[in-house]
Amino acid sequence: MKKRYIVCAIFLLIPGLFIFSEQLSKIGIIDLSKIASQYFKESRAYRELETMIEKYEDEKNRILEDISQLETRKIDAENEGNDILSLRLENEIYNKKEYLKEYNLIKYTQIKNKREKLSESEEFIKDIMREIDYIAESEGYSVIMKSSDPNIIWWNSEVDITDLVLERLMQRAAAAKN
Repeated sequence: MKKRYIVCAIFLLIPGLFIFSEQLSKIGIIDLSKIASQYFKESRAYRELETMIEKYEDEKNRILEDISQLETRKIDAENEGNDILSLRLENEIYNKKEYLKEYNLIKYTQIKNKREKLSESEEFIKDIMREIDYIAESEGYSVIMKSSDPNIIWWNSEVDITDLVLERLMQRAAAAKN
């Protein structure tokens, strides 16, 4: 009878051992808002925005310089008593200033729209997702969850992969600059 209990106990324990010997899924946590805010400035899309702003500033400064030169020529024409040239230059100055207003409005809108869409851009998201995939696979994570998920009550900082992903993104951005 005692042997029977021992055999039954062994048969009951064996499935339990398999259950406990299964590897638990490794879950990672990521703070996407932190990544977006810190990586944003290193991304290719951000550099494109910066280039767009620089070109706008250069063109605006060129137009302002043209206006300044026209104003100088107009003053010279007035001092020489050349009213016809002065009126023609005044008209050119007016047209350049109007063009500058329109240019500013158009470029401001383009830059504003690009800035707003930048953090939502497909390329930006792909860059982040590529690095999340890499970290998850190389570190053995089965699931990655957003830290903003309302269903997550608590997590240990050891499963937060935010800094690992940021580090890889920054390395890639630095390599792309060179």
